[in-house]
Amino acid sequence: RSFEPLIRLPDWKIVGLEDRAAARTGRAQADLRGMHVVSVSEHNPAGLKAAAEALQNLEIVEYAFVEVTVPPPPGDIAPITPLYTALQGYLGADPGINAEYAWGLGVYGGSVRVSDCEYGWEASHEDFVDRDLHLEPGQTVPSWVADYGWDSHGTAALGEISAIDNGYGATGIAPDSEAYTYPEYTNEEGSRRVTSVTNAIADSGIGDVVLLEMQYGARPGGGYGPAELNPNVWTATQTGTAAGVVVVSAAGNGAENLDSNWYASNYMNWGDSGAILVGAGTSDTNHDTLYFSTYGVRVDVQGWGHNVFTLGYGYYAELGGDPNQAYTDSFGGTSGASPIVTGAAILIQDFAIGMTGNPLDPLVIRDILKSTGIPQGSGGLIGPFPDVEAAFLLLDADMDGAMSPDFGGDDCDDANPDIYPGAEEIWYDGIDQDCLGGDDFDADGDGFVSGDFEGDDCDDADPLTYPGAEDVFYDGIDSDCAGNDDYDADGDGHASDEFAGDDCDDEDPEISPSAEEVFYDGVDSDCAGDDDYDADADGYASEDYEGTDCDDSDSSIYPGAEDTWYDGIDSDCAGNDDFDADGDGYPQDDDCNDEDDSIYPDAERIPRDGIDQDCDGNDREICGCASAEPHRSWAALLLGLVAYLGRRREPNRVE
Repeated sequence: RSFEPLIRLPDWKIVGLEDRAAARTGRAQADLRGMHVVSVSEHNPAGLKAAAEALQNLEIVEYAFVEVTVPPPPGDIAPITPLYTALQGYLGADPGINAEYAWGLGVYGGSVRVSDCEYGWEASHEDFVDRDLHLEPGQTVPSWVADYGWDSHGTAALGEISAIDNGYGATGIAPDSEAYTYPEYTNEEGSRRVTSVTNAIADSGIGDVVLLEMQYGARPGGGYGPAELNPNVWTATQTGTAAGVVVVSAAGNGAENLDSNWYASNYMNWGDSGAILVGAGTSDTNHDTLYFSTYGVRVDVQGWGHNVFTLGYGYYAELGGDPNQAYTDSFGGTSGASPIVTGAAILIQDFAIGMTGNPLDPLVIRDILKSTGIPQGSGGLIGPFPDVEAAFLLLDADMDGAMSPDFGGDDCDDANPDIYPGAEEIWYDGIDQDCLGGDDFDADGDGFVSGDFEGDDCDDADPLTYPGAEDVFYDGIDSDCAGNDDYDADGDGHASDEFAGDDCDDEDPEISPSAEEVFYDGVDSDCAGDDDYDADADGYASEDYEGTDCDDSDSSIYPGAEDTWYDGIDSDCAGNDDFDADGDGYPQDDDCNDEDDSIYPDAERIPRDGIDQDCDGNDREICGCASAEPHRSWAALLLGLVAYLGRRREPNRVE
């Protein structure tokens, strides 16, 4: 077996506690890190005792002892114990604190640790047997504590708070709270009030509760007042409350007036320790101050100072003569009152933690107990009596499970139970049901109000869709709420032809089926799909751009088109004279036959073939066949000759 540190805390915490304790007391403190434990499972009492004695004989060991860590088996001890909760009047409503109201909400103190600082406890009592009282490690309570009956005192006080809800006996106000006990006098250290208080505080977390079941006489010849009349206890208490630990302390049973002149200069001038001081009041609805209770403005609240039913003593019953089955109905004093207030503080803290996960500050707990308590009756000032229900309602007025922002909660409307963090948000009704703080008309939280409610968000269910968002075209979503066709990226009114549209270039607003075509720039501006160098769409590019169309503005003119002669148009782009159909180089006006490229002026004449090849008008076909009027032909010839001869003689003629 190996030794392990007894206190399982970080070194910095232990050293810090030692330093603080030394600074407060002026005494060197024990080396808490030097305490170790070794656990064994074998049931060998003699062997364990021998091992402890051997360890004790070592020079490096200050002390060694055997501690049974396994709790006794659960269950009611015979004879059967009745359920006594009906006798615990402080559990119900006024004159009680109404712990039962908290239980009805499922609040039993389970998130809070409570530490009781006093002389001793009967851990074997049947109402404790199912739980561990976590006696301070390394400390044992002297036997004389039981001889004085002071172990019954601790049993009674802690029983008011932590008695298990087991179906018999008594039930504590906060039965699920984890109980820890710190004796103020031990076999190991003797009188150690300040140390027990300091250690209890150091072991507690923020929001946990420490109960000081102790009193102190400070005024010469006076009675008992609160333990913090001792400046060392006051210092430890002030440090604890500053560290977030709730400290509840009995005001004392000495009927001391803390408002007197003596205390003004010997206590009140120290300031506020932050503890909750508890006076003793009557157990009825008057809540008057009991005669023995210390009082004054410094006493914050009160509890029952008599008639408290709880564990121990046996004044009410001691079943079977067994002190572990002892119950009393007459516990009291500020010792009986303080556990009632402690239980109320635990329930309030547990309720708050359940709502936010964070404990309330000790001063806030104190203020809540005072501000929501049932007013005090007659007598010296001991403050109001706790009302758990009223305290809960202060923290969560609408009881929707979300704490008021006045106490660090997040309920944005603590008067309406339908409004709280986590509630279902009903959009567009002007109410922030879930307390997220966003615009109720901006359901997707993108910073833009829905277009259905005078906003400009075209899709208030999608936080990626809003005015100014980057639009991802062709996904069917108008991401920027511009109202444009998502398939018309260039906004020219025509969807992309890649998505069943007719825009051949959806990145250029100048290109669309309705655009004017600018030919010969290489761009199909009107998306007609035609050759941009074939303006007349006749299938031939313009000859100005390496094409063959001689007139790209007329679809009837192109290479291969049928040429209509003599209209002045080169329809087939052959480049010929449109008035020279046979292509012999002579226009129709000069060509006597523009259909035959062998007939034209100056063409070689073929005599007597009946064709006027050179277009001189003389070559006619002479027919050798009989004529009906032959004499006319010969006559014409003779006349021609005569005329010719006549013309030749004219120059010699004298007029």
